[in-house]
Amino acid sequence: MSTRKVSTFVLLSVVAFATSLHGQQPGVPRQPSPMPGTVDVASSRVFTFVKGTGIGHSHGMEAKLLKGHLHLGATRNAGQFVIDMKSFDADTPTARKAVGLKGKSAKWMRKQVRKEMLGKKILDAASFPEATLVIDSCTPKTRANEKGIATYQLAGTLTLRGVTNPISFPITAQQADNAIRIAGNYKFKQSDFGIKPLSKGFGSIGVSDEVTVLGEIRIAPTAESLASLQGLQMRR
Repeated sequence: MSTRKVSTFVLLSVVAFATSLHGQQPGVPRQPSPMPGTVDVASSRVFTFVKGTGIGHSHGMEAKLLKGHLHLGATRNAGQFVIDMKSFDADTPTARKAVGLKGKSAKWMRKQVRKEMLGKKILDAASFPEATLVIDSCTPKTRANEKGIATYQLAGTLTLRGVTNPISFPITAQQADNAIRIAGNYKFKQSDFGIKPLSKGFGSIGVSDEVTVLGEIRIAPTAESLASLQGLQMRR
């Protein structure tokens, strides 16, 4: 074997050994670990349910988060969730399952519903591409629920279509792998945010004013959040 070939072989061996130690392919950048308290946007979703009126259909929607963070047990500046309004999709199988709807929705209907939902008369996503939930406090309940899952009360404000209203609703929190899984739901009226519920055919086809929002969010834990969570689980 020539000196050049030997040198190349040695170099490749060193690279392979280093890769095995670090568990990473050469030339592939290491993915940074999420900052403590931040939302894992890749695996987090927001679902909404709106009930049909007249002969109108009920719908389930899903959207992604652009960013967010949450600190369990914080009594002030507890966090923030920013929702990507342009990512809303209508009646996906995942969304329908999440909100308790059976069956599938035809592709053409999904496309039509999404277009109307993102349009100027409803979400106006072109003018208001983000909705922001500012969480003032995330107060722990006195004990875990009957299933041993920690519960908290979120209080803050929701800004949708440029209108801000106060909100408060309970959430559950539990450890899942290397994250904390947050789940909760709350209800609001479209009209409270300047939205006129969809209505056609002199009211024969439409949706209700009330909307139910369900969140399934994963956050990277902080030491404080874990301590709060474990403390509640001990007080079943």
